[in-house]
Amino acid sequence: MDEIEFQYLFNPRNICVIGASNRPNKVGAQVLTNLISCKFQNDIFPINPKHEKIFGLKAYANLKKISNYLDLAIITVPNFKVPAVLEECIEQNVKFAVIITAGFGEMIGYDPNGFKLRDNILNLLRKGDTRIIGPNCMGIACTESNLVGLMGFGFPPARHKINASIVSQSGTWGITTMRAGTIHGLGFSKFVSSGNEIDLRFEDYLEYFGTDPDTQIILGFIEGLRQGRKFIELAKKIEKPIIFIKGGKTKSGREAAKSHTGSLAGSQELYDAIFKQHGVIEVNNMAELVDTGRAFAQCLSYDPPKFPRGKRIGLSSGGGGFCVLLADHIEAEGLIMAQLDASTIEKLNKLLPPYWPHRNPVDLVASWQIGSYTKVIKILLDDPNIDAVITRPPIGFSLIYDNNNVQEFARENPFSAIGVSLEMMKDIDLGIVRGIGRMAQKSSKPIIIPLGFYTAEGPKQYEIIREFLTRGVLVAPSGQAAARILIKLYDYYKYQQRIKNEKP
Repeated sequence: MDEIEFQYLFNPRNICVIGASNRPNKVGAQVLTNLISCKFQNDIFPINPKHEKIFGLKAYANLKKISNYLDLAIITVPNFKVPAVLEECIEQNVKFAVIITAGFGEMIGYDPNGFKLRDNILNLLRKGDTRIIGPNCMGIACTESNLVGLMGFGFPPARHKINASIVSQSGTWGITTMRAGTIHGLGFSKFVSSGNEIDLRFEDYLEYFGTDPDTQIILGFIEGLRQGRKFIELAKKIEKPIIFIKGGKTKSGREAAKSHTGSLAGSQELYDAIFKQHGVIEVNNMAELVDTGRAFAQCLSYDPPKFPRGKRIGLSSGGGGFCVLLADHIEAEGLIMAQLDASTIEKLNKLLPPYWPHRNPVDLVASWQIGSYTKVIKILLDDPNIDAVITRPPIGFSLIYDNNNVQEFARENPFSAIGVSLEMMKDIDLGIVRGIGRMAQKSSKPIIIPLGFYTAEGPKQYEIIREFLTRGVLVAPSGQAAARILIKLYDYYKYQQRIKNEKP
């Protein structure tokens, strides 16, 4: 399927919501509300014979009452009504139909008529050109057209300079990932919940995202693939980071996949081999996928992209214990603690107290100041033996005072130790962020910050994360996550270099 056809799915000239409702607990109401509230830029046609208007929009009894060409229908009626509705879509030459409704044989024993309904849909597909997403899916989204055609109460995903698109065989997982990514600084282009894949399959969306100019990174959740050979060919051909979670790794997981979307999960060893051979990046959970996707987006935002060219890591921290743990994580993930060049040691001797360790990792032995801390990072970045820097800055102290009682006391007693400390810590945090940001902008090597408070909820934490991200600095929730992200960035760079060298 070529790009122009998928344009009608993600950038439709109009959308029909079949089964639209004004009752908030109904899926048809949720989809319609999302389209309206997220300001879809083109026509919306609610389809329900019982209403003249729904949420202020004129409602239609059926598709035949609409004189327009029809690009996209989102179907939310009960499963036994779907075949008749789909037949009407085919008769009216609707280009795409998203079937959110479940109950088509995926839940073995749940609906004895499910397989029969599925077969009815398959027979209808042969009668026309309408392509089907689903059934048993959560919908689609596209930030370019403000399309949020999702089950559940949605939200507008973030859109940045570098954007990811998601294809997921689990709708709930995909929507939750998009929400988490938006909160944590990852931009999105498109999302599709592929559901049971009765027509269009995971590989079809992967193929489109591989050529879509608005998609720079591809994220996904796989339970099982039906077109393994096509997937391998696409993985070879696509020159974008492909970052996936593979479900169904265990016997219990494979059984769950069968009853979720009817997928055959297949041998995990086979998937591992395919992913490794063809440069697909596998992660273990949603948090790791968001962190890794965001790191790739940061690296791709530079021209040329700023990937580590090797595995040699320079490490600095304001505490010896952190240096020890970070060194453990670096080696455990297959990275290498860099041997400092003699010129680097000479520069650090002039900056640090004589009792600093004189080796990598660079422990600032509690003698740091804003100026010296950022100078250490620059010295490490300039070292020819170092490919990337992990640094744990003395930052976030202002968060200690980020509670109402302390802030109220500071306002009432601005010259107290707490009042003075609060303002000083804010200045320190901002000074370090700006200093590291300047280093990141000037260097061709990535810097990544493991922030211990990163996983805590709250606007102040996100504010510091955003400050780093806007300055081109990678962030991770822990030292282990930082090392894991760097090895994935390096493996991807190494794979791309190998592919380039193999081309005639």
